[in-house]
Amino acid sequence: MKAMIRIECGGSARLAVLALLLAACQSGEEALSPETGEDEVVLMGETPVVGAALQFGTPQLWSSFFCRKGEVCQVADVNHDGKADAIAFSHGANNSNAVFVALSNGTRLGLPQQWSSFFCRSTETCAVGDVNQDSRPDLIAFTRGTTPRVFVALSTGTGFGAPQQWSSFFCRNGEVCKVADVNWDHRADLVAFRHRPIGNPNGVYVALSNGSSFGAPQEWTNGFCQSTQTCEVGDLTGDGSADILALTRDPSNDVFVGLSKQPVFGGGLPTQFELPALWSSFFCRTGEVCLVADVTGDRRQDLIAFNHGLDSANAVFVGQSTGAGFLPATKAHDFFCTKAQTCAVGDMTGDGKADVVAFTRGTNPRVFVGVSQ
Repeated sequence: MKAMIRIECGGSARLAVLALLLAACQSGEEALSPETGEDEVVLMGETPVVGAALQFGTPQLWSSFFCRKGEVCQVADVNHDGKADAIAFSHGANNSNAVFVALSNGTRLGLPQQWSSFFCRSTETCAVGDVNQDSRPDLIAFTRGTTPRVFVALSTGTGFGAPQQWSSFFCRNGEVCKVADVNWDHRADLVAFRHRPIGNPNGVYVALSNGSSFGAPQEWTNGFCQSTQTCEVGDLTGDGSADILALTRDPSNDVFVGLSKQPVFGGGLPTQFELPALWSSFFCRTGEVCLVADVTGDRRQDLIAFNHGLDSANAVFVGQSTGAGFLPATKAHDFFCTKAQTCAVGDMTGDGKADVVAFTRGTNPRVFVGVSQ
C-alpha cells in the first residue's frame, strides 16, 4: 500500500531532512517514488493555519482580450510551469471550434494562441484534465446524444494533438460529468452523476484512465446528488484522490461529501465512494456560483462561493476544508465576479494557492484575477 510521509518544517529542519535523504542516497538506497508504490517524502513550507483569515487581493487586469461571448473558458496549467493558464473553447461561437490558450507568467496572461483548430463542438461538454500522467492537462469532450462518446486531445506543452476517441460510451444526456483523479494514480478519470429527481437511481459512475483510454463505467456509489442539487468533485482530504460533493442549495444549503474509499481488505487504490456525510450545514445558496479549489496551500480543496449578483451582492466566501468537514463560511472578498461574468478558480501565480478569476465577456472580454493572500 502506498504511504506518504509529510514533513512540514522551516529552514533548519528542512536542511536536516535533506541531509538524511542525501545520506540514504549515498548508502545505495533507491529514491522513494509514489509511482513505484513506495513511500513518498514531501517537504512542505509553513503549515497553513486552519481557520485563519482568507483574503483575495484587489482585482487586477490580467488580459485585455480573452474569452468572448459564447466561448467556454476555464483555467488549468497546460504547459506544466506551475501556473494556471486561461483556456477558451470557441464552442461554435463565430462558426469556430478552435481552442485558444493564454499562458500565465505569474502576473498576467500572454496573448491568445491557437492550440487546436477543432475540438469540442457546441453540442458537446468541454473539460480539461491530465489523463496520461505527464503533468500537462489535456482536453476532453463529452459528445452526449444517442452515442455518448468521449474524445481526448493530449497536450504537448505548446499545443493539443488530434482528437482521439477514449471511450465509446460515457456521459449520457442529463448526467453531470466531471474529470478528476479518483484513484490516486496521477491520471484524471471520468465521473458521471446520474442526477435524477429523488426516488430515482442516482448512481455515480467512474471510468478510470489507463493513460491511453478510459475503462468501462463502474458504479462507485448510489443515491448521491439529486437533480435539484449541484454535483462537484475535489480532493477534500489531501490524500491525492478526488472525492464527490453534493450541494443541496435552497432551502437547507447543506453540503454532503462521499470520500474516495480504499478496499476494506488488502489496501490498494480506491474503488468506491463512501456513504454521504454532512460536511457543512450552510454553504452555497441558490443563485451563487460554487467551486472547489485549494485556496490555502494545504493540499485540501476548499469550497468557494461567488454571490454572483444574488441579493445584489458580489462577495466571495470560502469554506475551508479541515479534512473531515468545512469550517463556517468566511468572506474573502467584498466584490468580485458580477452576474454578467464567468467565475473561475486556479493557481495563477504558482504559489500553491488558488486565486479567483473573472472573465468579463461582452464586447470587451477582459480577465481579472484576485490573488490569494
